[in-house]
Amino acid sequence: MLLWLAVIVILFEIWYITAFLTAYLRLNESRLLLLVGQGLMILLAFLYVLYADRNQLQINPLIALAPLVVAMIALGLWRVLAPKLPRFHQSYPRGFVDVLLFRRPQLTNLKRRVRTK
Repeated sequence: MLLWLAVIVILFEIWYITAFLTAYLRLNESRLLLLVGQGLMILLAFLYVLYADRNQLQINPLIALAPLVVAMIALGLWRVLAPKLPRFHQSYPRGFVDVLLFRRPQLTNLKRRVRTK
């Protein structure tokens, strides 16, 4: 059970990192790299858990939890910095959903959405 959970989380984190790296390359907003770093920290923690489980080693809680704590700090920083990213909100009006689905709405679609509200 632990093995499959770790594999699913690792696959999701690879997708998450790729999506936010793509968003960074499209918008060139350096603060998006904070979320890429968060994904890398979670990926590192679960890769360690998977490695320790596969090699039947004891899981050191400090090694496993330290990247997760760093990821939580990165998410807290993102919550503070996110309102200061107007290009991110214009390009991805639904936020994380648009990023994770690799969407980038056209400017006309964005105008149409604003007018209909």
